[in-house]
Amino acid sequence: MPAIAANSGACPRCGAPRAAALDCPHCGVIYARAERRRTAAEPSPDSPLPPLAAGDQRPLPGRSAAAEFARGHTVAEARSELQLARFAVPAALLTSLVLAQTDMGSFLLRTFFGMWLHELGHAVAAWLCGYPAFPGPWFTSVGEERSFLFALAITAGLAYAIWRARTEGERVWMSVAIAVLVLQIALTVVLSPARAHVLITFCGDAGSMVFGAALMAAFFVPPGHKLHRDWLRWGFLVIGAASFADTFPGWWAARHDPGVIVFGEIEGRADTDPTVLVDSGWTVVQMVSRYVGIGVLSLAGLAAAQVLHVRRTRDALASLEADLTP
Repeated sequence: MPAIAANSGACPRCGAPRAAALDCPHCGVIYARAERRRTAAEPSPDSPLPPLAAGDQRPLPGRSAAAEFARGHTVAEARSELQLARFAVPAALLTSLVLAQTDMGSFLLRTFFGMWLHELGHAVAAWLCGYPAFPGPWFTSVGEERSFLFALAITAGLAYAIWRARTEGERVWMSVAIAVLVLQIALTVVLSPARAHVLITFCGDAGSMVFGAALMAAFFVPPGHKLHRDWLRWGFLVIGAASFADTFPGWWAARHDPGVIVFGEIEGRADTDPTVLVDSGWTVVQMVSRYVGIGVLSLAGLAAAQVLHVRRTRDALASLEADLTP
């Protein structure tokens, strides 16, 4: 990676304009730490430094032992990150899928992970349709009628997110917020109440898979990002893999064995989601194919994110290693 010219108004790592914060909103690096690392890593222009020979651990002339250690540590971190980029998410997902095949594992995955994202899926769909909703354990309370005041609050929140992303130069997040805002307006204004309630019901297991894949994809944030720096990505990886593994295998198996679908009533509280969907006019084949489609698309998006992350991490490692060779 070419060196970025020192500029008090630019990020020392990515070159983006500095924000009024301790860390860069574009690459997530802490400004002070990046400046110290660059100062330690760059040789003095008055005394060019020869490259290290393979296996040579001696400090280079003109560079302190501490600076050389920091340089080698950075390369070691990049190599470790490449291995994590390749294997962490598949390993977490495979482990969760194996656990889901056991009675105790299935109970733990559903109780502590899958159930919460399932109820969040109901709630998010209700919010986007203009219905107040509160996700709780095993049940989400949804308002009987639309609240346009509540819908206006959601619209205002999304508008603020768009403005904030634009001011910070986050084009990707701005695009996501715009897309969600358009979807929210369409679901609130165009979708009939009957269809809205069917969508809210469907988005339970759909949300478990979509949110699960999204949380796993959060593992691919670049080094220096808050999720990476504070180890939050590991927690998201566990939650996402567990939730996806709790939901997707059942619908995948239902393609050939509809008997695995849970029809009936939940402890006298309400009908199960599949029962509600079938009673609303869906066939079992339609329901299964739609859930399987959501799961496959989620996996495809996760795989694409991993490929991009592996390439980015590999390129970053190659750039660092190039500094150590002639």
